[in-house]
Amino acid sequence: MQQKEKFLGNAPYLTGCGGLDELYAVLRGESFTDIADQFGGIVSVTYSPAMIQTAIQDMVDYLDGKDVEQDHVIACEIVNKDNVKDYPSF
Repeated sequence: MQQKEKFLGNAPYLTGCGGLDELYAVLRGESFTDIADQFGGIVSVTYSPAMIQTAIQDMVDYLDGKDVEQDHVIACEIVNKDNVKDYPSF
């Protein structure tokens, strides 16, 4: 058995992050369908733009001498073929 067949036989997931339109096009079924169909699934992870606001506020607070929480857990969302139309890409 060839390496490629062994690899694809494990039904791997192809993942990305950040809202890249080229990956969203694959999720929408607009490109690379011959390759995409060989994977167990394809997903992307995206973060709310509000995370930038949180980071800026933390920096302002730090520069003002305030105590700043050291660990922020920022929720991420999984984008797949079923919900990709709900997410803007760039």
